[in-house]
Amino acid sequence: MPRRKVGACVPCSTRKVACDAQRIGNPCSRCKQKGFMGLCMPAVRSVADAKRLHQNNAIPSSEPELDGQRPQISAERTPNDDVAAFEKPIAIITEHDNNYNPYVLLGDAFGQARRPGLVLPEYPNDFRAMERELSLLDDIDKKYLHQKKVYDMPAKQTSDELIALFFEHVYQHFPVLNCSHFMSRYLQGTCSTILLYSLYAAVVPYTSARFVHDLGFVTTHEAQKEFFSRAKLLYDLDCESSELALLQGSVLLCSFIRPMEQSKDFRFWKSNATRLATQMGLYKLNICNVLAPPVYELYRRIWWTVVQLDVSSVISGLEESRFIHDGQRRYAGSYRRGL
Repeated sequence: MPRRKVGACVPCSTRKVACDAQRIGNPCSRCKQKGFMGLCMPAVRSVADAKRLHQNNAIPSSEPELDGQRPQISAERTPNDDVAAFEKPIAIITEHDNNYNPYVLLGDAFGQARRPGLVLPEYPNDFRAMERELSLLDDIDKKYLHQKKVYDMPAKQTSDELIALFFEHVYQHFPVLNCSHFMSRYLQGTCSTILLYSLYAAVVPYTSARFVHDLGFVTTHEAQKEFFSRAKLLYDLDCESSELALLQGSVLLCSFIRPMEQSKDFRFWKSNATRLATQMGLYKLNICNVLAPPVYELYRRIWWTVVQLDVSSVISGLEESRFIHDGQRRYAGSYRRGL
């Protein structure tokens, strides 16, 4: 049976522009011109295409190790099934609010069956974070990020210690990560930079004065403000396209009430987390039918963390009223047990 010809690549399909990949192959002319050679690959059109592409690009998995790390986040404890549940190729379900979007409205008009969720193209997870995030920016924005030293990340040993402290002190109150998936992407260098800086900003108050000095800062507040500023800059420039990473980062930036900036304080990030969680439909009862158990359990934890932030902000007097109504707080918590 002849194989179907290659269609538009992912960058061209995302921007709805003409693509000559079918004629000249990958990378196409536009990706060569824009410098997207590493991201130029066929966009998935169906579930069968996704499975075929995943099999063709499959890389033998190896258990990464985090030297000198605490056992709570040791990569040796990473379940392969948890990681695999998040590693869907190219097309993943990023929105489950399936009542009001153009696909559903057009489908209803033509009498077509509803899809379980809005499927949007997303770049593969095996590209390094900086390459993925800079690929959609122009030269001016790239130069500005380099001037701000956004990608001058802390040394690996320092970053390992910060992540260990996060799981020791912060994760219990903000369980917005799947430990296996996060550690796998962190060790591969593909973890979202805005998520890492949000994590650093949340955990740096738990470090010692000597540790802060080794980071190159005088006070804890100075270090926290720098990490916060870098996360905010990445957010302002739309460097991160993953709604899940933006939601996780927004929740972590709510973990400290002391304002780092007047315009983007606790209220801003709490409102942004509420917006993203609602937009992704995490409160929907039927998302448990379309998600793998590890993803479902993560979404469940994130949703109730956002609800907790919404309620506690009113109790503490930071907000006058709740953003999440009682009708949205219903969740199929008893459908699957365990977190």
